[in-house]
Amino acid sequence: MSFRRQSMLLVLLTIFIRLPAVMHPKYIDDEGGYAVVAHELLHGGTLYISALDRKPPLLFWIYTVIFFVVGHYNWVALHLIAVGWILLTMWGLYALGKELFHREVGLVAALLYSIYTASVHYHLLAFNGEVMMNLPIVWALYVALKQNTSCRSPALILSGVLLCCAFLIKQPAAIAALPVGMYVLLPAYRAQRHLRLRHSVVHATLLSASYFLTLGLVVLVLHTQGILRDAYYWTIGDHDIVHGPTDPIFWRLGIGMSLAFAAAWHPLVCLCCLSMRECCTRGSRYWAPLRAEYIALLILLGCSFVGVSSSGRFHSHYFYQLLPALVLLGAPVLTAIWTQTRTYRFCLLQPRTLKVLLASTTAGFLIANTINLWLQRPENELSQYVREHSTPADKVFFWGQVDYLYAEAQRRPASRYINAAPLTGYIWGSPTHDDPNYDTSYRILPGVWDILQAEFQQSPPLFFVDTDPETRAQKYPPSRYPFLQRLLAQDYEVVLSTPKGVIYRRIDHR
Repeated sequence: MSFRRQSMLLVLLTIFIRLPAVMHPKYIDDEGGYAVVAHELLHGGTLYISALDRKPPLLFWIYTVIFFVVGHYNWVALHLIAVGWILLTMWGLYALGKELFHREVGLVAALLYSIYTASVHYHLLAFNGEVMMNLPIVWALYVALKQNTSCRSPALILSGVLLCCAFLIKQPAAIAALPVGMYVLLPAYRAQRHLRLRHSVVHATLLSASYFLTLGLVVLVLHTQGILRDAYYWTIGDHDIVHGPTDPIFWRLGIGMSLAFAAAWHPLVCLCCLSMRECCTRGSRYWAPLRAEYIALLILLGCSFVGVSSSGRFHSHYFYQLLPALVLLGAPVLTAIWTQTRTYRFCLLQPRTLKVLLASTTAGFLIANTINLWLQRPENELSQYVREHSTPADKVFFWGQVDYLYAEAQRRPASRYINAAPLTGYIWGSPTHDDPNYDTSYRILPGVWDILQAEFQQSPPLFFVDTDPETRAQKYPPSRYPFLQRLLAQDYEVVLSTPKGVIYRRIDHR
């Protein structure tokens, strides 16, 4: 089969296995919250002030540009752009595989990334920060790991810029700069290019300088907007690790999720382990002429594990950060098996078996994603009621960890606190959120209730929607907080009560 036909089939496969997401008429997981912030920016709002989220600024700037171009709440267009983003990342993996080995390895790396970014759970189809940050990381690896010795300086400058962009999309991506920085200082790097130590130091300096100059430019923009302190606090300062390595919860979550992904990704994990084993026991196999690149990818894999575990929450989409290193380490082995230039006795490593495994994995994930996304299609009755009984000019307030309901209702928030975590001390991703006896009030940020009260006075919400009844613990009812208790008793009345929540409407607006 010709290379062009293989490439076209790979593109079609990537689109096909994501059709359930492309055709989904709503947000998927994190997209809802990102869209709320983006739409506030499109209405002239200020990041971290008009709507609050804890992600870095570049993610929201990208979302804002997308919705500016495709129109408000255009989910199909957003999901098509997400597919394009995946394809661009696959192109980078192909280019790197071709650069290090040959184009068959590049195609296999792109194929593995296509399959495993549509796997495990339908939430992983979302256009989230992990998917977005992998694109600049992969292309940064490509321009840094290229084998030609000419024009190294511009390549490393570009690599530093891209790595900084990855960090400005999602915080754990910051650690991806470490493998590239160590790579240019490796003795193997110098030996492959006939360089001296001073040349490596210059290369590391260029990489670091471009990284921090890019970061400095963004800091200047945030300072000019008057939100530098808020940006730093919400993206860095508010991310304390509640369940760290000394907490049994950390290890229970980490081991459990890691084993689950190892089982779901077992062909890829086996290929990656085999690649590492071959390099240790048969030094002439895959990576012998590319020792520096091999070490850099191993460091990247280890750093990616640190990124996955950095928050102590081990959410499923965090494991996306592992994929660039995994597919680049595993692709040469899979290519050798499929082209029968290397044979193994183990039945799992037979060409036909691997093809069946990957095909069945793809089909299984496609079926599961189709079913699960279809089940997500019905509208939330709370957001539906709010949209049908208000106008786009009306502002509303959803109480709880449900920032996505603003996007589903297509209404703007009356407060920057589009989720109630700063007001309640809610711990994201912790098992304690289901424990009604675990008090999180010690985590409430000082002054947030005064800010909420001032924002409600300036822009009283037409609807106040309490979503706490839907939660398992039901530990954050509005009646627990004096300001909300008085507000609802004096100015609001119940217009809809369901198992999912209670909707209050402002009395003086009727």
